Amino acid sequence: MEIAVQDKCDDLLEIYQAMAKVERLALPNLILAGAGIYLASGKPLDVERLQQCKRILKEREGIFSDFRGNAEFIICCKMALSDSPEQYLQHLQLVYNALKPGKVLGSELAVIAAVTLVDRVEPDRYEEVIARTKQVYQEMKKAHRWLTGEDDLPFAALMAITGSDARAMHEEAEQIYEILRNTLRADKDTLQTLSHVLSLYAGTAEEKCDKISSIARRLSDTRHPMSPDKQMAVLGTLAASPLTADELTVQIIETDDYLRRFKPFKGVLGISVNTRRMYAAQIVQSVFADSNDVSLAAMMNASVQVTVVTMLILYFILFTSLQG
Repeated sequence: MEIAVQDKCDDLLEIYQAMAKVERLALPNLILAGAGIYLASGKPLDVERLQQCKRILKEREGIFSDFRGNAEFIICCKMALSDSPEQYLQHLQLVYNALKPGKVLGSELAVIAAVTLVDRVEPDRYEEVIARTKQVYQEMKKAHRWLTGEDDLPFAALMAITGSDARAMHEEAEQIYEILRNTLRADKDTLQTLSHVLSLYAGTAEEKCDKISSIARRLSDTRHPMSPDKQMAVLGTLAASPLTADELTVQIIETDDYLRRFKPFKGVLGISVNTRRMYAAQIVQSVFADSNDVSLAAMMNASVQVTVVTMLILYFILFTSLQG
């Protein structure tokens, strides 16, 4: 195992443990997502500043706000990492209100999309990029009406930021989707998300699909499979890596085996195997990618975790209502 990769693992675990000591109400998945964001930033964790941002958020947003739902801890982390937490929150509120799906009902995934835009776009371009995000999202809906949901909004935001031609980017994503349908075992929703991620990177659709499909197959063959669901989409961030599929597979396996020895990844009550492998892929990607790609992977993981936790809560509510 490369020293740089092990150091990243140790940093993630250290950040998580420090956060978990003071953030007792947040779910482990969301704390881990926050730790991943700090790891990507390269900045040291300031627990007191993080707690201060939590107080600011509670003062500015009511308990029923989407800012106070599953995305709350992610927002606090982003505020704490900014130069001015209050100003960051103001910009986030502005972008979210312009981006959210309905005039009354909002969306926690729209919050994540707003974070993506605020992090990467200058304020004088908010209106332009928000309009482009909505255009990309509508292109997604036209092509896959039943597959496209609000969990795709953060990826629409990334595509809007990266490319100037929304239709051209969507057409490439569609080409990638069709290739992946024949080369990768995953549900259609995951294939769509992967197609969005891969469209962000340079290279031909065939080359990118071949690399990611090869990694997935090699991981499965070596008994370290990525589950064929949303969490597999993180493999898409490895498309730009200078390493080969074989080299990346070895790195992910070694990282996965290392992480499983420590909390929150070990034990019956630990983070799931699928999530562990998702973070193993993020850590490997963070060692061999530039800072923009590292930040992208961290926010993608955060988006996936918010989606997973939201779905788990919905399933729990549905199950308890049926039992009653």
